[in-house]
Amino acid sequence: MTSLAFALLVLALVSTGCGPSPAQIAKVEAARANEEFPIMAMQLVIVRGKRGALVLSLDKDGALRDSKEIVGKIKEGRVLGTKGEERLSIGPEGRVVYGGRRTPLRFAEKDEIVSDNGKRIAIDDAGNVVFAPPIRRQRAYSFKFEGFSPSARRTALLVFLLVVLENEKDVPEDE
Repeated sequence: MTSLAFALLVLALVSTGCGPSPAQIAKVEAARANEEFPIMAMQLVIVRGKRGALVLSLDKDGALRDSKEIVGKIKEGRVLGTKGEERLSIGPEGRVVYGGRRTPLRFAEKDEIVSDNGKRIAIDDAGNVVFAPPIRRQRAYSFKFEGFSPSARRTALLVFLLVVLENEKDVPEDE
């Protein structure tokens, strides 16, 4: 069900006095988020030149793992920490919210991340993270999702954003 169809349904039910309960609305919203961010097993492999590779895995139950332990969970289009705290979510108009603060990043309609300065991050059909315009030091870093399916592109972008935002000082920037 699209957001517009859901809004029209709620409006019709509320105007007739038959509105859904808050619990019913929450259930429908959770189902919509799960459709937009489907969970499937995949791994983000980050090769950092001579420093070796880092791997962040997403299990089919939504658990995020580094090489040693569970570091979070994707649930209903949000990334939760190990204690259930919200670390990353998508707010109004697709705006990325990290640590409770709005970022200059948003999800665009083409399943890509767009920054306020116009730079874009996308994932191609082979699972490669693509920057537009390309970053100058992109050859020093390689970002690829293994086990990737285009149907889970938004979920993969959520995983990639978590890595970028939690390691901001280590991410290559355009010089």
